[in-house]
Amino acid sequence: MLKEFNHLLWSSIRAIKSHKNLDVTLIKVPAHADDTLNNHVDALAKAAHTDSHLSSRPSLELFAPCILQFNSLPVDMNIRKFIRDIFDAKTLLTLALLPRFNSSSSTSDID
Repeated sequence: MLKEFNHLLWSSIRAIKSHKNLDVTLIKVPAHADDTLNNHVDALAKAAHTDSHLSSRPSLELFAPCILQFNSLPVDMNIRKFIRDIFDAKTLLTLALLPRFNSSSSTSDID
């Protein structure tokens, strides 16, 4: 299965937990422990990956306090990494546009 980002999901869970004053305890279950509840959650997760109805839910159904969007798409990843990736791409573009890397520049422009 492909690894998917779930920052919006965790943000929604945090908002619902706070809004409804829920007390949630996360319990780490060892892998292959044959825990019935863990097996049920695994089955639901696998079903969500194969069921297009479950995996393509619009972001409007999320209960996140705010959803950052870029080109009308929700940013479902670490915001700092997202901004760093944009900055890195912009820096690479600036580097590529330097005269020494441009095909129209002459060899005398190169240090």
